[in-house]
Amino acid sequence: MAINTGHLVLVSENTKVDKYDDKAIEKLYTKMKKQRANGMEISKIAKAYSLEEVKLVAKAHNVEYDDKDTAVSILEVLLTDDAE
Repeated sequence: MAINTGHLVLVSENTKVDKYDDKAIEKLYTKMKKQRANGMEISKIAKAYSLEEVKLVAKAHNVEYDDKDTAVSILEVLLTDDAE
């Protein structure tokens, strides 16, 4: 029943499943932009996402970062560049 309704997905043992595909990454980016456009501070936006999610969005939008960067510093570049 759960497989038929889409709640569970049957995955073979050797299959790698990506947590985020391109569509999901774009959806995250759109949500971040909306939050920023609504006046939310970048530090508060950063708390809503994992560092992994922020890095995936940054990579998809050609924003460079290094291992020392935090979610806040990456979002500052990502969301500021978008506004200009």
